Amino acid sequence: MRVIRGIDIFEAALDIIGERQSDGSAPPDVSFFRSRAVSYINIVLAECAPYQARLCGEVIDFAPIDSLDDELDIDSRLSLGAMPYGVASLYLLAEGDSRYELFRTIFENMLLKVMRYGTAKTHSIADVY
Repeated sequence: MRVIRGIDIFEAALDIIGERQSDGSAPPDVSFFRSRAVSYINIVLAECAPYQARLCGEVIDFAPIDSLDDELDIDSRLSLGAMPYGVASLYLLAEGDSRYELFRTIFENMLLKVMRYGTAKTHSIADVY
């Protein structure tokens, strides 16, 4: 199982908002984005906590991160599927960018999708004929 760190969410959010250079490297000055990354990731983690609790069937256990190198203790479908869109939307909220609503909607839909497909239980069907 792959370990998900805050830096993974940060880099995915940069990709989503188009802040990577054409060769895939980060722009020379990402200080604006990096300075807000931990707090934005913690905000989105708090939003994902009830979904994580429902997926694993336990009470909400939310542990905020202190740095981008910290590991996230959350389902990979939430961390890699939904969280980057939530973080990307927060970057655009302060800018008044119309893409905020798009990324926020994608984030919310990803949460619903994870819950729809993540909580299914299978069982055999009895043949009644």
